[in-house]
Amino acid sequence: MGPSGTGPDCREQEPAAGPGDAMRAALSALILRQSVSPKRMVAPGPGDDEIRAIMAMALTAPDHGHLQPYRFIRIADLARERLGFVFQEIRRRAEPDAEEAVLQREREKALNGPCLLAVVGRIREDHLKVPPSEQYASVGAAVMAVLVAAHLLGYGAIMLSGDRVRDPLLGAALGMSEVEELVGFITIGTIARPPSPKQRPAQNDILSTWEGTPASDGRRG
Repeated sequence: MGPSGTGPDCREQEPAAGPGDAMRAALSALILRQSVSPKRMVAPGPGDDEIRAIMAMALTAPDHGHLQPYRFIRIADLARERLGFVFQEIRRRAEPDAEEAVLQREREKALNGPCLLAVVGRIREDHLKVPPSEQYASVGAAVMAVLVAAHLLGYGAIMLSGDRVRDPLLGAALGMSEVEELVGFITIGTIARPPSPKQRPAQNDILSTWEGTPASDGRRG
């Protein structure tokens, strides 16, 4: 009925949003995701419930053979300073003559950003059906799932590695086994200073179509 109750309301009605609209809106939000430097982050970071939601997202990563070739270590707030001294010791061993200012910056890298997760790979080199390349792909997918989940929760996030992640001293400090490897660290926090929009490569640089004939450059169809 119309406003007066005497007839149908002929005013234009907004079409109801369907599932496709919600999916497109979510995709538009995800496309805006980009890495955020820990120096651009402030507290708070994700709480316990949000960390569990982020880990649930990580578990959606494809995992051929159900090997679960990854795990995450949440660095406790009180352990960040200890981690910083491990960073410092690794730098000191690599550069015995490093100045104190250099070592101080190395320590501070463990303190930047409210939440820090270590990414651990557990790659089975001798698996008969799942080669290491597939297992590493699963690790990468889990990392991306964590970054996406953090973005959807409104946080900034980034994964960083560097030479230190391959140092046995760091793996031992984190309690990793000999068959595990440290892939990197993910930092998550509230964005204080948004980064400039990232320039993405052209989509044609990553997508081609194979028409059934050999590609002249070995890639494009």
